[in-house]
Amino acid sequence: MQIILLALLVAFIFGWNNSSLFKGGLTSSGLLSYRKSIVLTSLGLISGALIEGNKMGKALIGSITESTSTTALLIVFITTFLMTLILTIFHIPVSLSHVSVGAYVGANSVIGLSLNTANLELIILSWLLVPALSALITILIYKFITRIAKRFGLLTLDAFNRVAVIIVVFYITYALGANNVGLINGLYMPLINDPILLEFMIISIALSVALGIIMFGKRITKAVGEDLIVLSPISVLTSMFSSALLMWLFTQFSIPISITQAVIGGIFGASLAKRRVIFNRAILYEIVGSWIAITLISFLLSMLIMKAFVWT
Repeated sequence: MQIILLALLVAFIFGWNNSSLFKGGLTSSGLLSYRKSIVLTSLGLISGALIEGNKMGKALIGSITESTSTTALLIVFITTFLMTLILTIFHIPVSLSHVSVGAYVGANSVIGLSLNTANLELIILSWLLVPALSALITILIYKFITRIAKRFGLLTLDAFNRVAVIIVVFYITYALGANNVGLINGLYMPLINDPILLEFMIISIALSVALGIIMFGKRITKAVGEDLIVLSPISVLTSMFSSALLMWLFTQFSIPISITQAVIGGIFGASLAKRRVIFNRAILYEIVGSWIAITLISFLLSMLIMKAFVWT
């Protein structure tokens, strides 16, 4: 019960923090109202978690380690909750995959479980590749769309943007529900044997993420969507679509990736394609630096808390 309650809290804070990152670019671009984006976000998260979230069931348990203990899982959720909450309070976008993997490795190292270093290295390699791949895909899609858009009139282009934004919002939240929400669900799934209860929990976790977006997401939305970089509507759409595509592809291989990394990589891909862009370097350096620091701190914090449990 403690683990399930913590999973709901982690999902809520995740909604407060990370999922508002992609929504920020869309709402600040003027393509979609805040209220409509909330509805699409909720539908996408639930659909992704239910339809493809099970693919992340062995992203950590069964991949990095063959199995784990209930105590280790409890420590992973405690560490993830604390890290995500603290950084969210300071308005810093947090990577759920970085925090969870760091905490999982730390907790299981203390109890002496054998780690599959090959799979762990694959996850870390994916984190390095995601921003570059997202930028590259965004550049290719942006150039393709801009060539087609030149043939459109203003009214046609506006209609295209409004239809495209609905598709993109749903797709990126669907991919997020499958990958990151699926990652949360995968940690407590071994504890639930009732399939009906499990399905209820999957929906509850997705709704908890959506609730975090509705109640608190707007501040971090502004920080990333408006303060980091200024982009045109088409640039925003292409960067978000590339991020969703990449996250969905990695989900097929049960690899947890950071929506923060994917989106920021896509945003800078769009800026490179335009060749003229205004961005806030201070916020960029803060976000990139946090990726490395968060993983290491989560690892160490998880080890310390786990040792405290073992000693007591």
